[in-house]
Amino acid sequence: MRKGWVILPIHLAGIILAWFGFVANEVQTDAAMMGIRTMFSIFPAVFALPGIIAIYFYRIDSTMLKTMEKDLLERHGTAV
Repeated sequence: MRKGWVILPIHLAGIILAWFGFVANEVQTDAAMMGIRTMFSIFPAVFALPGIIAIYFYRIDSTMLKTMEKDLLERHGTAV
């Protein structure tokens, strides 16, 4: 299972490069260069966006932090 998650992004990178016309060991076309730039800038930003949104809505204030600390201490058998 773990190997599949490692291979997936590598395979996806190959698909994206092929889609933009990348050819190994050749002078790259403008489309291929644009694909490389997009793959290393726009795509990571798009994939990071859901995480950024999740972090924005996951508020931890002092009350929530104390509750979480108390729960963790109770789980480990060292209640406050």
